[in-house]
Formats: sequence, structure tokens, C-alpha cells
Amino acid sequence: MAVPEKMCAAALVALRLKTLPMPVNVPVLSIVAAWHRRHEPDRAHGWLRQQVQAVLMELTAAGPR
Repeated sequence: MAVPEKMCAAALVALRLKTLPMPVNVPVLSIVAAWHRRHEPDRAHGWLRQQVQAVLMELTAAGPR
């Protein structure tokens, strides 16, 4: 299974796993989000979208690995 290195860091220690280089080039993963327009004014929904975006920005700050 291919998982971004930063996303699996905690599991590596907890589950005593190790990473190996991919044997082939893997294209960069694009992450998109979609929601119904009725959720646009929902403050809780907006907060959740911001939290998800912040986490993904932090995880990808150093670029693909």
C-alpha cells in the first residue's frame, strides 16, 4: 500500500513498520473536497473544512516525499 510518508509516521512506531522506496514512480496525488451548496452557510461545516485543509497543508508543506 502506498501512503504518504508523513501520514504514516505515527503508525511506523506504533506498529513497528518500516518504509521502503516505491519500485515505480507514483504520480502526485491531488486531494479535492466537494460539498452541497446548502452547507455553505453552515458555520460548523465551514470550521470542519478549514480544519481538514489546515491538516493537509501541514502534511504537504514539505512537498511530496
